[in-house]
Amino acid sequence: MTNFKLVKSAAALALGASVITSAVVVPTDASAASKYKIKSGKLVVAKTGKVAKGFVTYNKLVYKDGKKLTGLKGKTYYKAGAKATGTYKGKYYSKGVYKVATGTYNKAYYVKGVKKVTTGLYGAKYYKDGKLATGTYKATYYVNGVKKVTTGYYNKAYYVAGKKVVGTGTYKGAYYVAGKKVVTTGTYEEAYYVDGVKVVETGLYKEELYIKGALNKGLALFEGKLYDDAEFNKGIKEFEEKFYNNEVIADGTFDVAGKEEAFEKGLKVGAKVASVEAINESTIEVKFNKAVSVEAEAVDAATKESTVATVDGATLTEPKLSADGRTLTLTYALNTGVTELKDATATVNPVVTKADAKVSTPKFVKIVNFKDEVAPTIKEVKTVTTGAETVDATISFSEKLKSVGAVSVDGMVKAVSLTTDNTIVIKDIKAGSTVKVVINNLEDLSGNKTATAETTIVTAEDKVAPTASFITDGTNVKVKFSEVIKTGATVTANGTSLTLGTIAEDGFYTIDASSILVTPLLFLKDVKFVVTDVEDLAGNKQEKAFEYTTTIQKADAVVAKLVSAKVAEDGKTITVTYDNKVAVPTTLPTFGFDHRTTDDILNKNQTVTATKGDLSQDEKSITYTLPTALNSGTYNFTLGEDKFNAVVTIAAEEVKPEAKITYTATVKENVITVAFASVVDGLDASAKLASNYKLAGEALPAGTTLEFVGNKNTVEITLPKETIATTGKRTLTAENIKDVKGNTISTAQTVVTVELTDNVASTSNGVATVSSTTQASVKFSEALVTPADFDGVTVKVGGIVLATADRDLTIDATGQLVITNKSVAGFKLNDQVTIELAKESKLADAAGNLAIIK
Repeated sequence: MTNFKLVKSAAALALGASVITSAVVVPTDASAASKYKIKSGKLVVAKTGKVAKGFVTYNKLVYKDGKKLTGLKGKTYYKAGAKATGTYKGKYYSKGVYKVATGTYNKAYYVKGVKKVTTGLYGAKYYKDGKLATGTYKATYYVNGVKKVTTGYYNKAYYVAGKKVVGTGTYKGAYYVAGKKVVTTGTYEEAYYVDGVKVVETGLYKEELYIKGALNKGLALFEGKLYDDAEFNKGIKEFEEKFYNNEVIADGTFDVAGKEEAFEKGLKVGAKVASVEAINESTIEVKFNKAVSVEAEAVDAATKESTVATVDGATLTEPKLSADGRTLTLTYALNTGVTELKDATATVNPVVTKADAKVSTPKFVKIVNFKDEVAPTIKEVKTVTTGAETVDATISFSEKLKSVGAVSVDGMVKAVSLTTDNTIVIKDIKAGSTVKVVINNLEDLSGNKTATAETTIVTAEDKVAPTASFITDGTNVKVKFSEVIKTGATVTANGTSLTLGTIAEDGFYTIDASSILVTPLLFLKDVKFVVTDVEDLAGNKQEKAFEYTTTIQKADAVVAKLVSAKVAEDGKTITVTYDNKVAVPTTLPTFGFDHRTTDDILNKNQTVTATKGDLSQDEKSITYTLPTALNSGTYNFTLGEDKFNAVVTIAAEEVKPEAKITYTATVKENVITVAFASVVDGLDASAKLASNYKLAGEALPAGTTLEFVGNKNTVEITLPKETIATTGKRTLTAENIKDVKGNTISTAQTVVTVELTDNVASTSNGVATVSSTTQASVKFSEALVTPADFDGVTVKVGGIVLATADRDLTIDATGQLVITNKSVAGFKLNDQVTIELAKESKLADAAGNLAIIK
């Protein structure tokens, strides 16, 4: 019985549960409403008044134990009896249904059922639609919710306000690589950038040369052009064994540091003839690559033919050297029986250069041709006003003419003829008119003819007043007017009346103002020249007086320059030729010379004084008579500042034989003179072989020279500079030396001792070491001694010269140069202090060797 009851109760419970569940899901029906009621805010059983136990749905609300349910019934969440949306015990429900505890639901992130964030930050992490996100939020970049960067570098990229702006590339004037800024304007990885943009690697940018992204330093070739640093080279410079003029290969003649130099395809060449050409039927043109002397104009006194240039089959006359000394123009005429210049040999003999009388151009030979088959034409028409209403016209031609026929102007024949300068002049054309000129039968020197040549001449009326320009030339002032003027102009200088000279070929009138430069004045400043009463040929007068203020001064006497010198074959006279007129000096000159005899003996520092001087007819040459004839040999002459060479050949003299050989040695300024005795007929070439001498047991220094002096018994051994490091005695040994008869050094000869002097200069890089605000020192390779003065020593601080008044120079106990800075600023710790030594510097070591900055 008991078991039966238990089963029955279980069934009843199951039935009750089924009833309650139905009440939750569906609205309370009428029977439920009648079974329960609300009493004192609680749900009670209507019949008993007792609280309804368990879950009961009443009026669409769920009650538990008489109270509106707040909590779970099964898995459904209720609040105040109704299905609710919200958080309950760490979980989030929507309309009673569980959605999330901690996690994402409906684009929001929840923690223990509480919504924390939809899109934004929670716990310093970034969420988007409730999930950890990667992206930018409020100027910050996040990865999987984690903050990585606001503005700066992250993962090979650069971010600004959380946004990636560049990985590798340009951003706001800077270049970035993998997010890191490497350059704004400058060099990066062999390229040059400007505001972050690569503009050049190797090449030009804004006309400046860059090599691997950096401005070029020093000399460099780019696309065949030479650059010095970043810009085109200026002037003549050598690079990779070629010379360049500015940026291009040097080809031609240029002034290099005041010296004329010639180049061909970048190589320096000596003086020579550059070309010989027949430029028309009557003119030969010789071009030199360097200026030559006026000797190029030399002619045979009898025939007047050029002695410098010749052409087979033609006669060359009237040589004329150009002002720059590099073009010689000659007139040629074909010899009898020669009809044209064809395959003719042109020869130009050596000519002394203008710069150096010891240098001549080599002989030049070339085949030239010229055949004129071109008929002459009108080349140019020039007009000049000759009166108030008249103009003259000068017509020139393309080549030299033999003759012209009739000339007409507007159909009227004019009586004109060919002038000596190969022009015709048509006079008195009406100003302001246009005329037609016809010239008949033009014939050149080769017989080519033009039947008719025409030109139209347009003239204008001259209504313009003349103007003037001035230049100063010593005590003269030269004035050029804009057109030809009538006579009658007046000139004053500081109120003194002067004369306007006649017009010269260059169009200038000369005003001689030497009269106002009275003794003892050598110059006078602010001299005011006034020219008035100026009227052109058309009658136009100057609008106002022409004024010019200048300084006039007496010019120094023109110094004639030596062009050449020649010793007569008999050795009795020397003829010296100059480029200007000279006079025989009152005191006859003394010639200095070194003489090398025909048997190779060098006689140095000889002199001879002329006894007579004869002036040439052109007053440019003086022939000096010597007291005795010069001996045979080669001479290096000096005459004042001039130097020249000569060779004299006269019969040689006999030398008496002598005995066997011994020697002694003396020294002066590191030049060892070895005197050999008992020599028969002089020593042979063995005496001049450096290998036959030893100094202190060692071979003679490289660069040592050996010469016979005075005779062939004496050898002068000149040691080169920078070879004797210390002053002291050394042994000198001569061996394997013979005379011309074969005699050798005597076995009785002992070793000789010579005293040599230190000739190695003390050197320095010129950079000083700064030791304090007031002191710096320069180290030299050898100790210096205190000089008489420190003239020629320049001190620079940061490249700026330190004034002499602001520094003291001394030599300290170790022989180094000490610089004391007395200026207010003094030295700074990192100052670059350097010195420079001029020629007048007396800084030297104890042996007197002048110090050198290397």
